Amino acid sequence: MMFKHLLVPAFSLQEDEGALRVAAGLAERFAAEATALVIDIPPGSEYAADEASLSDVLNQLARGEDEERKRIAAWLQDAGIAFKLSHLSAYAALTDRKAAAHAQLADLLIMTRATATRRAHRLLLEGLLFHSGRPLLLAPRDWGRKPLGESIVIGWKPRREAVRALNDAMPFLQSARKVVVVTVNAVGHGEDLAAQLARHDVAASVRNIDAGLRTEGRALLDEAAAIGADMIVMGAYGRSRAEETLFGGVTRELLAHAPVPLFLSH
Repeated sequence: MMFKHLLVPAFSLQEDEGALRVAAGLAERFAAEATALVIDIPPGSEYAADEASLSDVLNQLARGEDEERKRIAAWLQDAGIAFKLSHLSAYAALTDRKAAAHAQLADLLIMTRATATRRAHRLLLEGLLFHSGRPLLLAPRDWGRKPLGESIVIGWKPRREAVRALNDAMPFLQSARKVVVVTVNAVGHGEDLAAQLARHDVAASVRNIDAGLRTEGRALLDEAAAIGADMIVMGAYGRSRAEETLFGGVTRELLAHAPVPLFLSH
């Protein structure tokens, strides 16, 4: 499968310009269509990052159209980037799962890794991962102009989520200059996966590493840095979200600390 429709859910230009730039580059690379889905969060909303005064709320209602939507539309026009533009209210996107419904009609979702609207971002991220059935590329805010997918680390465990991520990321893997399968505290599985990748014209080397006193997530990040990776491909949330919250987990650690884009599937 090739990526022919990219969707960028965005809260604001300040937070999500990097994701928009990444999507613009990938749209050109894969000859794909790109859509910016702006999530409108009015002042005073339960999803807003900061509390708003009554005057802010009234001013927002008087303006009608969301200001962030206008900023993103103007930026896209000034940058000469051919995006389609759509929007949803925060309630529709996050509570009614309308963002996931939009995502189901795309091939790849692209988001910024961290934003100021932390609760809304977390809800959107988890909603898309668990309910869209689509892969998600999560990029650091400043990654827009950097190389992407030239040197890829596959964080591998023999689980359904990891298999899904591997299949979804195949367009990147087949065009990468370097692919490294990394297993942590595991025996054997990496070599079998490399053989399967070779059947799909992906030449991958294998690194079976011992985490030692590090967490698995930290060991994977250290290996990605040593390899010079510009993308990590992995399955997201191999355990339940409750277990991830209580005990941590590789997904949660990489979401918090990965300095390179994450390609995630669930």
